[in-house]
Amino acid sequence: MNPRTAIPIAIVSVSFASIFIKWSDAPSLVIAFYR
Repeated sequence: MNPRTAIPIAIVSVSFASIFIKWSDAPSLVIAFYR
């Protein structure tokens, strides 16, 4: 994969991951371990 396309995809993925973790009903210990 071209780095010019991989980097924006990685940035968007990490951004949405934090939003999805906020929406999930995960325990606070799991959220703290992720961060």
